[in-house]
Amino acid sequence: MQRKKNPGKNIVESIKDNTLIPNVSLGQFVLGNNISDYLKNDTYIYEENPNKEDGYGFDSFYFVNQGLDVWTDNKGTIKCIKSTRVCYWKNVNIVGLPYKKFLSKFDLKPDSEDICYFSEGKMKTQHVYDFDSIGMQLWVWYGIVRTVIVNQLGILRD
Repeated sequence: MQRKKNPGKNIVESIKDNTLIPNVSLGQFVLGNNISDYLKNDTYIYEENPNKEDGYGFDSFYFVNQGLDVWTDNKGTIKCIKSTRVCYWKNVNIVGLPYKKFLSKFDLKPDSEDICYFSEGKMKTQHVYDFDSIGMQLWVWYGIVRTVIVNQLGILRD
């Protein structure tokens, strides 16, 4: 894991900018762009894909000020963006929103649902919902959205 520190916006300003444009971007990060476009102006923590030789998985860049994980392929192309703190869509922060309220407010139904079990941590069982038409995956624990992952159509299920 490498930590790079660069001057940038303060944390409060950066988090306010975490606005979702479905199938396009979350905050300043645009799906399909190269990660090198974003590394100069912010503090981030880099973790290399441990499965790079096998051809699957992603490199991870955690941008501290925005509270976002940005996952890239071997060429540095942004494939997914993950938020566990703030993700605004239509002026609503989805993280922390009750899942049923999310469904009714945005009039959506998931394309698929799964349950993930973890042996560590307090959130051991989470429901995972895919919304392919808007390139979004929600991780829900006890009925509350805890994680939003923005991706290009179906990339997490390929």
